Amino acid sequence: MKKYIINCILALILLFGLTKFFISERDSQRSQLDYDQAVQIAGAQHMDQDSQTEPAEEAPIQNTIPQETTAHPPEDPVILELLKIDLDALREENEDVIGWIYIPDTKVNYPLLQWTDNEFYLEHTWKQSNNASGAIFMEYQNKPDFSEFNTIIYGHNMRNGDMFGTLHYYRRPNYWESHPHIYIAMDQGILRFDVFAAQSASIKSIIYGLGIETEQRKEEFIRFAQDYSFFESNVIPTTEDHILTLSTCTGAGHANRWVVLGILNQEASYKRPA
Repeated sequence: MKKYIINCILALILLFGLTKFFISERDSQRSQLDYDQAVQIAGAQHMDQDSQTEPAEEAPIQNTIPQETTAHPPEDPVILELLKIDLDALREENEDVIGWIYIPDTKVNYPLLQWTDNEFYLEHTWKQSNNASGAIFMEYQNKPDFSEFNTIIYGHNMRNGDMFGTLHYYRRPNYWESHPHIYIAMDQGILRFDVFAAQSASIKSIIYGLGIETEQRKEEFIRFAQDYSFFESNVIPTTEDHILTLSTCTGAGHANRWVVLGILNQEASYKRPA
């Protein structure tokens, strides 16, 4: 009798595991369909995730923020391609779309959303379909124009590498060297952020701080980001910079997250003519 009970318990555990696996696979497939459609609607088919893009000549890292980004025709081939993204067409499907995020030669090639909280898009795709894969979305308390000192963008750490499932690769210095830029397409133009740090950070750390305005707090943020980074970068942030923080789960509980941080490179960004 005891052996029978044990076998029943093991069978239930196996059944639960298989059910969870099949639900995960189903959600992943449905999510992929939604994001394939986003690529089609936005006209982003030209953004080949598997090809190596010939890098443009590096723009110098600026220690001060110019008044506005460059308005002359861009030379960066990635920006030229991102200018073709049709955000208005995406908003016809979902008005929460505020931009498009892209890291060349990775799976990060998604619409960027913002909701009135940080919960909804954890379990809904960009089309607002209920799905555990979620969406890529901005911290609801941030301004959507990236004008604050620290802007946070969230995404799930998917086992198949979807969403932000490749951010943990930045633990390897050679990965940072080959993936140094994060691009955000917006109505006003294309922003380029230069990656300067990556780490495992507590959700209670200053990395998740919002409304950071004093020089002291900004210096504390920069020092923390650099001191605990997996690699040492030649990109040196200042208190005048605008920082982008990409955040995803580590897979080992919710207290710590993988984060990748970049600073806005105004000279390498592109502002659409008025």
